[in-house]
Amino acid sequence: MNNISPIAQNIIDKQITNVVGLFAKKRKPFKSTEKRELFFNDFGCAVFVSVFIASQYSHPFFLILASVCELCTFGIPLVSRFISYKKTICGCVGIFLLNIAITVPNFYFWEFNHRTLSCMVINSTIPYYRTYSLATNVPLMAIPIIILVLNVVTTISIRRTEKEYKTLSGREYNFPVSTKVNLTISVVYIVTYIPCSILYILVNFVISFDAEHFLIINSVKVLFDSILGTSYFALNLFLLLQSSPSFRQDFRLFFSRINSKFRLLSSFFVGSIKGTSQSEDKKS
Repeated sequence: MNNISPIAQNIIDKQITNVVGLFAKKRKPFKSTEKRELFFNDFGCAVFVSVFIASQYSHPFFLILASVCELCTFGIPLVSRFISYKKTICGCVGIFLLNIAITVPNFYFWEFNHRTLSCMVINSTIPYYRTYSLATNVPLMAIPIIILVLNVVTTISIRRTEKEYKTLSGREYNFPVSTKVNLTISVVYIVTYIPCSILYILVNFVISFDAEHFLIINSVKVLFDSILGTSYFALNLFLLLQSSPSFRQDFRLFFSRINSKFRLLSSFFVGSIKGTSQSEDKKS
């Protein structure tokens, strides 16, 4: 396998580069672009899942914040492996707007029905609320599953390309630890999340619809989802920090840059406030 002509080797390398993208452009693991890709794909996906699920029944501000997390941390880096950045950004903006369109009305409608249920006006509100909640909550619970399935497909394609590269070229390419383990984590998350969502739908919308019972089951589900999402987030973070010492340095640098920008912004606002107060004092 090592006696491949330079032309054939060049074709093989180009094919691998086209399939894997950032992971196969260089033979040295953990280049800066790869670190960015890993951070936004593995770590960012976990952040989105935990934030989005935990804020599913909170204030609309947190729902919009969760949609922004999806837009920034997951969509652009993952989908940009296959299509251009312009198309990716347009698609992510569409998902962002769809999330807002689904989640914000659902929150206000839940508040309205919660008040009416508390006042025992049950007969007129339950049938319509049940239909509306199924129409809104099922897509909400499907979004993390779709994201994790895409994550699994991407990880499988990377692993297959790694094996093909070893077979065709006879050369080794060591992929990062988080990429190798990410498939297992995502599958475990999917296997545990789907039964929880099905049970939630059955209990709330099929078996029983008592107001107090609904609140208890809903609280348990949100708590379970938050714990599961936080565990997924922590495990991914641990894997990334253990993968490379240089990544830990970049992680510290990332937060130090955010801190410096925050200080610069705060000093700008303080200076503008002082300037405004001084000008008002001069006028007076």
